[in-house]
Amino acid sequence: MIEMLNPIYDSSFKFLMSDEKVAKILLSTLMKRNVTQLAMASQEYVDYINSVRAEGKDYPIYRLDFKATITDTVKDADGNEETREETVLIELQKVWLQTELLRFRKYLGGQYTDPQNVKSDGVTPRHIVAIYLLGHQIPLMTEPIAYGYGNALVDYDGRPIKMTEKSDFVDSLTHDIVIVQIPRLPQKPGNAAERLLNVFDQRFRLSSDHCVVSLPEEAAWDGGSDKREIVNKLREGLLDPDMRRKLSVEQEILWEMDQRDLKIEQYKAEAEKNRAEAEKSKAEAEKSKAEAEKSLSALKLSAKALRNVGMSAEDIAKAINVSVDTVEGLLT
Repeated sequence: MIEMLNPIYDSSFKFLMSDEKVAKILLSTLMKRNVTQLAMASQEYVDYINSVRAEGKDYPIYRLDFKATITDTVKDADGNEETREETVLIELQKVWLQTELLRFRKYLGGQYTDPQNVKSDGVTPRHIVAIYLLGHQIPLMTEPIAYGYGNALVDYDGRPIKMTEKSDFVDSLTHDIVIVQIPRLPQKPGNAAERLLNVFDQRFRLSSDHCVVSLPEEAAWDGGSDKREIVNKLREGLLDPDMRRKLSVEQEILWEMDQRDLKIEQYKAEAEKNRAEAEKSKAEAEKSKAEAEKSLSALKLSAKALRNVGMSAEDIAKAINVSVDTVEGLLT
């Protein structure tokens, strides 16, 4: 077995992606494109490990921004291969909570309006690729890795629109996305991306220490030299005592979140139970009211029928077992 840092945690993931070679390997594999140059554009990371965490505040999204040069080999109209380069912005975001997904959209909206995120012409927005590493599952989507290409166009009836030439305007309208559902990664990888990503598979974490992943040797080295770079980087981090301290504190934060979320779910369940009981009481009250109205209507009919045959109010009261005042009310 090969033991290494568990990259699901922000501290270890940050350590992993700080290695430019490893970052190129991971991003190239996830995007299925060749990242030849990579530069960290900016970084946002709210570090609760080195500061006091405000009570009730959500654990942060971990986000890395890259400016990448991608080199693709494509065929022209005559079938000849040519090399094309494109500079894109890559937003790599990792999140535990499903509720935090809304922050992705808010952040990407800010990226589109950032005047620095434009091509050399100073006008055309750069192509943005958003990569989401999710620590939870998306309902009804069973694929562990999914791709969305925003510049694929369809007409009103859903038919694809084939463009005769490249359009910078169309390309910049929306962003491409890569979604990785870590809990859905297969135990037996079926492609290059799954082979690299099985270091994130939480089935391999140690029961005694969730900060450590223990992979069988064949799984650890399955993926060639690229996989070896990732595994060796995570093994290196395992020997860093400061890293282990940070991970220990991060675990405590996540435990607090789990406890908080458990309480929230309990409160929600109790509220739902109370709501159901209130609805039941309301239904029973409405049923009783309807039955009372039905009984009152029947008494009115009886009282009027008895009056029509000449009975006095006193006799009617005795006949239907109510007071005389009630009979007078029924007859009005």
